[in-house]
Amino acid sequence: MLEVIALGKPVVTHLWLESCGQARCLIDEKNYILRDAKKEKEIGFSMAVSVARASQHPLLEGRSVFITPNIKPPKEMMSSLVKAVHGQVVEKSQISASAANIQDNIFILSCEEDRAICVPLLDKGIAAYTSELILTGIIIQKLEFERSELALQEQESIVY
Repeated sequence: MLEVIALGKPVVTHLWLESCGQARCLIDEKNYILRDAKKEKEIGFSMAVSVARASQHPLLEGRSVFITPNIKPPKEMMSSLVKAVHGQVVEKSQISASAANIQDNIFILSCEEDRAICVPLLDKGIAAYTSELILTGIIIQKLEFERSELALQEQESIVY
């Protein structure tokens, strides 16, 4: 469902299929978009607006994303979602320290389990976020970096 929304395609209710069957042709899906008024109000979005925005302005166009191995949902699913919103999935070896404005163009999707993988990149000024950045971002068509920031900075340990 998230991939469909990311592509700017409407998610419709079963009533659309029934109406198309009765009309014996495809009808405009606008009036059949799946809605969850309670969640839309709670999160502060409109499914119809999100689908329209997604079709006009892909969420990650011009951005690269490094996804760590232990992310949840699984890396394959997150890679697919990043690509659906026109982001480029990159490997750690592709990240160059000399790239201009690297912090604006690339970020990490990770989890606490992958701290050791992220720390060298954090030291280069690349920010790390939870998968919620993309999952929620697709639904509301906005990247809420502050809400999804992953605090992975290495903590100093005292050895006695």
